[in-house]
Amino acid sequence: MSRNSRPHFRDFRDGYATCRDFCEAFRRNTTQLYLLAFLLTANHQEAQECFVGAMDKAFAERNVFKGWEQSWSKRCLIEHAIDAIIFQPGRRETRRDLWLQEGVKISFGPSWTPSLN
Repeated sequence: MSRNSRPHFRDFRDGYATCRDFCEAFRRNTTQLYLLAFLLTANHQEAQECFVGAMDKAFAERNVFKGWEQSWSKRCLIEHAIDAIIFQPGRRETRRDLWLQEGVKISFGPSWTPSLN
């Protein structure tokens, strides 16, 4: 058996999304994903935590097909928001925020993490 006839196992992961693919998906959809997080949590602080948690979960995932990064990012964000809403003690007392309050500017920095200034 010659060396060239052996299967190439290195190509096995080519069909799966990489961390770089997820970075690009979050970069392209930062505003939409943050808005979704805010609509689900109704609180800027929780929306930020949800967004970052979704990024962490998505970056750690290794079994997502290429082309599904955007859908998987939304899925991770929704799961994280549900966990934050349902399993947080004292959730009913949490302050609800307006999307844009006077004097508050939402900015997206180079690390793609929403922050309030």
